[in-house]
Amino acid sequence: DSIAVDAIENFLSTGTILLTNAPTKECLENLAPMLGPLRETVFGRIHNVVVDSTGYNVASTNLELPPHTDL
Repeated sequence: DSIAVDAIENFLSTGTILLTNAPTKECLENLAPMLGPLRETVFGRIHNVVVDSTGYNVASTNLELPPHTDL
């Protein structure tokens, strides 16, 4: 459907997909391998991104964070 096409096009152009309202973590773990392998990291297989207004870590703020790797 058009939502899947939009997601794939965004993934190909930016390397990201913003998935909202996924019913469970297991649902995401089933969907993600359709796009590529999941890698186990120090953060686990799935990591939730949140905004924290205290600014403790720039990764948790609304400041621009260019594409990068943590490890």
